Amino acid sequence: MFGRARRWGGTVALAVGALIFSFGCAGRSAPKPDPLAATPAVKAPHCIVLGATTEPQGQAAERAWLREHFPGGREKEQSLGQGLPPENRVYDNVVMVDAAGIEYRVCFDITAWFGKF
Repeated sequence: MFGRARRWGGTVALAVGALIFSFGCAGRSAPKPDPLAATPAVKAPHCIVLGATTEPQGQAAERAWLREHFPGGREKEQSLGQGLPPENRVYDNVVMVDAAGIEYRVCFDITAWFGKF
């Protein structure tokens, strides 16, 4: 009698363990990729060039591009960066938060119009 109870108890424990494991696995989705690491505009060669020739034109073009690509989004932070010689390019790095709360880094190459009024 005790032998059967032990076997039955072990079977129940195995079944309960398998059930917990399956629910745990089913409840977890695959981890989402980090948008900041995955955005192609993070690296300087992939920065967006807008074709402006003055700062007012460039700033307006940046705002228009961000509104078009992130409707309902907001700007979280912005920083200015400069490349290494010999290019000495100037970059505007913007972190946007879309309507779903996901952050994206966008890089603009502003060399053509930075400091030109």
